[in-house]
Amino acid sequence: MKIFIVNGFPRSGKSKFCELIRDYLGENKVDILSTVDCVKEIATLCGWDGVKDGKNRKFLADLKNLLTEWDDVPIKKIKKELVNIQHLYESYDLDTSQVVVFIMCREPNEIARLCRELGAKSLFISRDNHETDFSNTSDAEVENYNYDIYFHNPEGIENLFKKIEIFIKEQNLI
Repeated sequence: MKIFIVNGFPRSGKSKFCELIRDYLGENKVDILSTVDCVKEIATLCGWDGVKDGKNRKFLADLKNLLTEWDDVPIKKIKKELVNIQHLYESYDLDTSQVVVFIMCREPNEIARLCRELGAKSLFISRDNHETDFSNTSDAEVENYNYDIYFHNPEGIENLFKKIEIFIKEQNLI
């Protein structure tokens, strides 16, 4: 599997970038995971309504920190999902070398750890009009890492498609 740990400021287009690559390569070749997915599930059980305003973003960041300190839950969940993806492809005798996995992760120390433990590349997605009002340290510290790849999300969907095609070729995803 080719694994990318994805980060960037809020509203920089991280999810859109990954979804467009999935559309380009095919749904059966791209998986998108997040270290905060399990946190959102727990937050929903606590009454979180899915809105990502400043107060809720801080709540999610704090909850993720608690789960990480308690038992490394977010990273363990990611690793378990990767094993499940591997088993799924192997059960159909499919070649996993053509599978691309994007893992959304905010914290620089976790990015470094995931890159080291999974043999992943780090990817920073930027955009000129990203959110700048940070309510938590996870959002505020996204630039505190030396990423392997920097991708500037351009204005206009046509420009984005062109840049994504270049990214796919440069990373040998096809």
